[in-house]
Amino acid sequence: EYTTCNVPGPGSEEREFCEAFPGCDCDPECGPLCVCIARSGRALGPAVECSPLCRCDETCPNRKVQHGICFRLQVFKTTAKGFGVRTLEPIPRGSYVCPYAGEAIGLRTARDRVRALDPHEPNYVMTLREGGRVALVVDPSRVGGVGRFLNHSCDPNLEMVPVRAQCVVPELCLFARRDVGPGEELTYDYSGGSNRSGGRPCLCGTPACRGQLPLDVDVLGV
Repeated sequence: EYTTCNVPGPGSEEREFCEAFPGCDCDPECGPLCVCIARSGRALGPAVECSPLCRCDETCPNRKVQHGICFRLQVFKTTAKGFGVRTLEPIPRGSYVCPYAGEAIGLRTARDRVRALDPHEPNYVMTLREGGRVALVVDPSRVGGVGRFLNHSCDPNLEMVPVRAQCVVPELCLFARRDVGPGEELTYDYSGGSNRSGGRPCLCGTPACRGQLPLDVDVLGV
């Protein structure tokens, strides 16, 4: 099943999908004093976007993610990494590219699903830690979008940023770290800043390659 935003799954707090931040009173457009922008503090993308509760309209520059995927992307078969995603047109640095969307599930559900995987079966579960705790677990294996086909790179051209807009549950959004040319494969670092690596070899092929894919200790319970 295809989705462009997270949907509540087993173990998630469904009420959080109905909770939203108070809107801003900016009129006609948002500026540096906008309360939504003040909540953000990110260089590549807003951590809190303006929402339908805000007075600003849909042209507000603090509504990048809500406009959806704006670039032509293509899922393709790579030589050694299974499927991947590439862009068919230039993507400027800082642009919103696509979401890593799927089922928002509980940590226990995530661990059960990962343990049930065949050793050679891909694991798509992604965890987000905020304030020293797991704030979100996303599994796009059953319900997901194009983001699930993005491969890892130790020197990626995308960066994942948690963005909140329609509700307090964040969306895992991918922004361009640099200008990306047509035909380039789109990648991001699966580690999220962690230095833990697992047993599977990394095939990114970049000079910065760390040799092994990152290990998600939260999901594996190690």
